[in-house]
Amino acid sequence: MRDRLSRAESALRAAVARGGEADLGRDIDPRSVESADAWDESRTVRARIVDELLRDPGGVPGAAVRLTGARITGGLQLRYGRLERPLRLDMCWIDDLLALAELTAAGVELVRCRVPDLRAESVDVQNALSVRECLVGSVSMVDTHVHRSASFEDSRFQGHSTLFHARNLSVGGDLLLTRARLFASSGEAVDAERLRVDGGLGLVGARVRGPIVLSGATVAGRVDLTDAVLRNRHGVALDARRLVAGGVQGRGLRCSGAIDLGHATIAGSVVFDAAVLANPGGDALIASDIEADRLEAENGTRILGRMLIPRGVVRDTLALSGVEISNPGGYALVGIGAAVGSLVADRARLVGRVMLDEMEATSVRLVGTRVTNPDDSWAVSLQSATVRRDLNLERLSAMGGLNIKGIRVGAAVFLSGANLDGGYRALAASRAVIGERLVLGRRFRCRGDIDLAHADLGKSLAMDGVRVQGQLRLFQARVRSDVLLRGAYIEASGMGVDAIGLRVDGRFTARGMVCDGAVRLTAAVADSVVLTGAQIYNPDGNALIAPRIDVRGDLVVGNDPYSTDLGGFWADGGVVMRDGKVGGDLVFDGAELRRPDHRALDGTGMQVGGKVSFERAEIEGTVSFDQAHVRRRFVLSGSTLAGHGVGSADGSIVFSAIQATSDEFLVDGGEFRGALRLTGSTFSAGLSLRHARFAAPGRTALLLPEVRCGVFRLTRLDVDGAVVLARTRVGGDLILDGGRYHHPGRIAVDAAQVVVGSSFQLRDAELTGGVALRRAEVGFSVVLTDVHGVIGERNDGRVPVGEIVAAAGLKVEGNLECRDVELTGQFSLAEVALTGRLLVRGRTTLTNPGRTAVFAPNLQVSGAVELGSRRSTGNGPLTIVGEVRLDRAHIGELSCEQVTISQDHTADAPKAGTEQERPLVSLHEAVVARRILMNDLNVAATTAREARTLIDLSELQAGTVELPAGEIAVDLRESEVRTLVMDPTDTSMVMLSGLTFDDPGDADVETALAWLRRDPTGYQHQVYEQLANHYRRSGDDAAARTVLLARLRHRRDLLGTSSLGQLLMKGWGYLQDYTVGFGYRPGLAALWFVGLLLFGTVYFWGKELDPVEVNVHPTFNPIGYTLDLLIPILSLGQDAAWDPRGMDLVVAYGLVFCGAVLATTVVAAVTRVLNRR
Repeated sequence: MRDRLSRAESALRAAVARGGEADLGRDIDPRSVESADAWDESRTVRARIVDELLRDPGGVPGAAVRLTGARITGGLQLRYGRLERPLRLDMCWIDDLLALAELTAAGVELVRCRVPDLRAESVDVQNALSVRECLVGSVSMVDTHVHRSASFEDSRFQGHSTLFHARNLSVGGDLLLTRARLFASSGEAVDAERLRVDGGLGLVGARVRGPIVLSGATVAGRVDLTDAVLRNRHGVALDARRLVAGGVQGRGLRCSGAIDLGHATIAGSVVFDAAVLANPGGDALIASDIEADRLEAENGTRILGRMLIPRGVVRDTLALSGVEISNPGGYALVGIGAAVGSLVADRARLVGRVMLDEMEATSVRLVGTRVTNPDDSWAVSLQSATVRRDLNLERLSAMGGLNIKGIRVGAAVFLSGANLDGGYRALAASRAVIGERLVLGRRFRCRGDIDLAHADLGKSLAMDGVRVQGQLRLFQARVRSDVLLRGAYIEASGMGVDAIGLRVDGRFTARGMVCDGAVRLTAAVADSVVLTGAQIYNPDGNALIAPRIDVRGDLVVGNDPYSTDLGGFWADGGVVMRDGKVGGDLVFDGAELRRPDHRALDGTGMQVGGKVSFERAEIEGTVSFDQAHVRRRFVLSGSTLAGHGVGSADGSIVFSAIQATSDEFLVDGGEFRGALRLTGSTFSAGLSLRHARFAAPGRTALLLPEVRCGVFRLTRLDVDGAVVLARTRVGGDLILDGGRYHHPGRIAVDAAQVVVGSSFQLRDAELTGGVALRRAEVGFSVVLTDVHGVIGERNDGRVPVGEIVAAAGLKVEGNLECRDVELTGQFSLAEVALTGRLLVRGRTTLTNPGRTAVFAPNLQVSGAVELGSRRSTGNGPLTIVGEVRLDRAHIGELSCEQVTISQDHTADAPKAGTEQERPLVSLHEAVVARRILMNDLNVAATTAREARTLIDLSELQAGTVELPAGEIAVDLRESEVRTLVMDPTDTSMVMLSGLTFDDPGDADVETALAWLRRDPTGYQHQVYEQLANHYRRSGDDAAARTVLLARLRHRRDLLGTSSLGQLLMKGWGYLQDYTVGFGYRPGLAALWFVGLLLFGTVYFWGKELDPVEVNVHPTFNPIGYTLDLLIPILSLGQDAAWDPRGMDLVVAYGLVFCGAVLATTVVAAVTRVLNRR
């Protein structure tokens, strides 16, 4: 060297030569002084000298250039070539930058030095690079390779631009910035883009102001940020995008600004335990698209700002237990599309939204976690996420909703004890697919809706004891085991549970559930549904809406028949099950349903495989099972249907089953405050109503028309209102056994057009109102026993019906029997057809004063009509007050035994002008095949003066007729009777015009003739002729002639005397009677002829008459002359030959006249004889 060396430089050279250290003093700490003036010339070394020594290969091989306590002046710029010796500077002041460029260095070590800048470009450091405890303006290492470690521990970086620039730096060992201080006033604190570290990157305890950029860096070991403090407010504090590292350790890290690990690839764990990451209002931790074995932020980690791991891949666990993340009004945790082994965030406290949509995880745990998101949006969102095992959100507390729409969970989802305050939506799990159970335990609480629409659960949905302030939606959900809502409380406005199309492979159980809002199960499918003890409130609409529900087992809406837990069911609102299907029983035992003036229960069109049961139910409103099909039976036992049903033309309906089908319908006890309607229904076994009360005053209480059933039985009912059975078809018996039927002034029991295969029985009943059997058809018999009935007065003041029994058109293939009945009103049997008998027996009273008591025109009875009982039976008499009309009846026989009939006019009964105009008994135009026996008929005397009680048998056709005794009139006009028993004691008056009969019974001719003369209307010739014909047929011609003679005498006697013609006719009659007995006594004519002949012979005997011609005349013969005068057509020549004079002429004319009269009567008699029939 030609330049003179200073003392310090000489000492350095000497030290290098011997392989030692040039120690110029340690009394000055270059980091604590502000000026280089603290060093004198004796401690100053030129940078050129240091460069020369580093390149000099002489001296001790490999010995380092070691300098302590010196000032290095000039620029220490080590360019090109190779530095044979390592450089170690301790407590040195370097005036200008330290630059290493395009060279190979053995090693560089700076300790407690002050360096304005350290630059290394295209440098290959064979050993370590160490800048420890130094004060450095900035460090720049570009395209540099350090074979061993690079350490900047405890150094302080303070400059205006990038403090640590390490682009394309490659470190064979560790890169350490442990406890370093990097305070950048502007620019980056660390810029290590594309850094490559074969060891670890240590920032333990580092204090950094300004961003750290590690973009694209590769660290074979881990990046250690333990207890580091990073600050870059409102920006990125650590930019580690695309970082490749063996791990990231940030335990105890304090970071003000974002940490960005986007697209980083971490072979091990990323740990931020007990750290504080703060970037309020921004992203505090960004790990989008990261790949790591584990990401951990536990043990009290606090994050102020967002934590982002979208699309990240965490192969083991994303551990966030106990973490606190706060980003009010924004996102606290975002993991959209992330894939993690497990997410564990137990006891975490999160302020802001948690967005984990489309995440894939083996399991997710947020047990005891609290999420606050008060802006009424989702607090936690796992939409479309995939969890291969459990999703455990037990005791999750979320101010805001939980969104797991479209999630796929391989095992179970647990929300027991969770508290979700989501405003209007608390839990959204629509289209979620859960392999096992979804559990919302007894301490689950939420405010807002729960949406499980289209969800698919592999096992059960357990919501026992939950409290929900919002709607539970199960629209089109699929649950492959049970749905459990036992003890749940749901409060919603309008719809509480919406489960349209829900499919449950097991049970749907809501025992003890309370729902303040409607429950909708439209088209739901389940093995069984149990709502025992449930309470549903929706008073302004329907409470339980389940049309088209399909239950393979039992549907229990009341007491469970298989459990001792009898909780009933309570609904304030309608229950709708239209067109539903139930494979087992439909049970409403103990249910309380309330929907006044509407359908409280609508089961229209339901199909039930078992029974429908209402035991001890209480219902206000209408129950409807119209068009329902029930395989077993309907049972209503001890239930109260409290009225306020849907109005109809028949009144308020409380139970309706129009056109329903079932094996049986049973009502056993209970009260119905409105109508029971079963119109058109079919019950193959039978219909039975017993011991129940039906109250529908003035309306229809039992509306059962067009019903088809096996047996129909009404037992001990108390009915206030009409019973309508019209057009019902019963295969067996139709029985009304006991009870009270009250419908005053109208038809109480209407069985018109019923068809009964066996018998119709009405027994032991009290009627206020009529019974109608119009055009009914009964296969065996109709029986009325122990019936007490009155029509009563209508409440509306209208005219009441007149018929107590209206059976017009009734057809019975057997008997009609009335026994021990008391009926007030008309008993109508018009056009009734019986193949058996009509029996009215026992102590029976039929009363209709002043009107018709028995009205049976066109009655057809193949057997007998038996009125009254035989005395030998000991039964009481039959009493009829009113008229009996059997006009045009066709019967086999009519008998009356112990029958009393009277016409007792009342004040309001109509009165005829004359009693004869209103017959008491009428068989007008009737046809009786055998006998009419009225001999034991007691006809009470009429109260009208000089009036007789009329029995009308006009135009009757009968075999034998026996008439009653008493002051009565019998009309037999135009009748045809084979045997008319003519007992003088039978009647006092008969009308016989047109009567045809064959036999007078055992009556002799005198009795019969006296009986025929009782007709007050006058002469009836045909009855005489028929009586005469009877005697002729019996061979008694004398009696026949006697009858015919009596007929003509009767006719003559009835001729008047008011005119000459009548007098002449009457005289002519007498003449015929006295002369020839009207032709029926020809012997009288002979006697008259003989008498006249004797008289003329005697008179003219001895007379001498003058001849007409004196010369020519026969001898006078008094006998011949008399014969010639008497017989007009006989001429013996005597009367023409003699000319009588005086008295002789008078006698001659008299004989001629008498002969003419006698000849006329004889001719008339001969004519009648020839014309006899």
